[in-house]
Amino acid sequence: MTELNVSNRTIFCKDNLDVMQGINSKCIDLIYLDPPFNKNKKFTAPIGSSAEGAEFSDIFREDDVKAEWLVTIREDQPELYHYLNGIRGVGNPYNFAYLAYMAIRLIECHRILKDAGSIYLHCDPTMSHYLKLLMDCIFGEKNFRNEIVWQRQSGHSDGGQFGRAADYILFYGNVINHDSVRIPLSDEQAKKYSYQDALGRYVADNISAKGLSGGGYNYDFHGHKGPWRYPEHRIKQLEADGRIHFPSKKGGGGCLALNGIYTNTKGLFQQAYGLIFHRFKAIHSSALDTRHKSLWLC
Repeated sequence: MTELNVSNRTIFCKDNLDVMQGINSKCIDLIYLDPPFNKNKKFTAPIGSSAEGAEFSDIFREDDVKAEWLVTIREDQPELYHYLNGIRGVGNPYNFAYLAYMAIRLIECHRILKDAGSIYLHCDPTMSHYLKLLMDCIFGEKNFRNEIVWQRQSGHSDGGQFGRAADYILFYGNVINHDSVRIPLSDEQAKKYSYQDALGRYVADNISAKGLSGGGYNYDFHGHKGPWRYPEHRIKQLEADGRIHFPSKKGGGGCLALNGIYTNTKGLFQQAYGLIFHRFKAIHSSALDTRHKSLWLC
């Protein structure tokens, strides 16, 4: 592992491949990418906006693929090279060019990322399934953690299909500190957690297996025969852990006297996009400090 050889909080206005090739190996803790999506069109900033006049091309052609990229991919990632060659005859003829563009940059991401680091790749359904395999080849299938679904807008009609309202974020690398990305329950959400004990607020979740297609476990538990969703040893362990809820009144409208498992809540997880921009560092370290280096690629 080496020291980071670029200044913190530096913004580079150039091809990120050139930038990454000048960064030392294994010196970055966290990488977030928001690359082109292979939409096969040009995007321009709206007239009257602060970015008016800016544009970028999300069009990829095989002529754009440099021979040196393919040589590097073949030598450093032979499995990935075979995958890309197979893509040439599958689907959109421009997919190969896009994936080669992404592959050479993701190889550099892998080189500069620490062994304990994490990478988040933002994409949409256009290429998410292809990019998942690309990431598996480079970062290792065993290092895949999550496909985060970001609902970027409310539902809408897309004519002849379900509304396309979500993007995806592929997360590979280090495990996360879940509690660091929770937010407090709203008053409305808190109403669902109507019970409280020494461990916190909880909801009573039915543990009866009545009506379940797979059936359940039949045995006597505090005078009730079941069927239960859990085997007897599991129920007894839950009771010993204080996670079984006993209603104050037995029966009552035909309800079982034993009807729930304790469910503690420390708050809900933030929506993915808010998490990305405000809490990513907190996910991967117990405290925010300047020793953790992040790289954001667009």
